[in-house]
Amino acid sequence: MLSLVSEATKNCPKCKQEKIFSAFGKDKSKKLGLSSYCLSCTVENRKANYAKSPAKEKEKLKEYYRANKERARGYSIKALYGLSLAQYKEMLAQQNNSCKICKTHEKNLKRRLFVDHCHETGKVRGLLCQYCNTMLGNAKDNVLVLHSAISYLSSSS
Repeated sequence: MLSLVSEATKNCPKCKQEKIFSAFGKDKSKKLGLSSYCLSCTVENRKANYAKSPAKEKEKLKEYYRANKERARGYSIKALYGLSLAQYKEMLAQQNNSCKICKTHEKNLKRRLFVDHCHETGKVRGLLCQYCNTMLGNAKDNVLVLHSAISYLSSSS
């Protein structure tokens, strides 16, 4: 069944096309809460600026990340693992801000806890310190290898 309700549209001043609101990025400073240019034109413009002056664009990006560390971290966690920053913080609280394996508190680590996930299913398993995350990666998440390592350590003590 066709919907008689049409989606709201807006004109992009660069490509001169009328596009639906979802084709524009968010911008709270604008009247409609949408950026002036459509996402396609914005990406095109960023690519052109980067091609002209990569060093300047990289520095602008670094500055943005320095000024918005928490927000940037949230984008990264969402893009990589499908977790919101709130979900990450909830997991962190449930784990008492500690590695799920070795229980080392985050304040005693040089880096934040990593989001550990199954590479086959993408399912998030928990938050780990760099060392425990690397250990699982080196064992290729193979339980038999880890059991063998436990046996080895137990017999050589």
